Amino acid sequence: MGAILQGFFVWIFKFQPLAAGTLSFLCSIVVSYGFELFSLVTRKGHYEVMDAVASMIGATIGIGVMMLVL
Repeated sequence: MGAILQGFFVWIFKFQPLAAGTLSFLCSIVVSYGFELFSLVTRKGHYEVMDAVASMIGATIGIGVMMLVL
């Protein structure tokens, strides 16, 4: 998720990797924790904060790889 968001925001911000990285990190937080809040509110699935943390670790690795590539 992080690498895809990073590539999308680099395309939108015309190769400004710092702005794209920051925005993709913030969007990853919103999406990761948003799924957990959806599970909590609707009682579909299970609510676990560690799932959001693990998703953010993966997104951070993806963003870091994209930063190295750019």
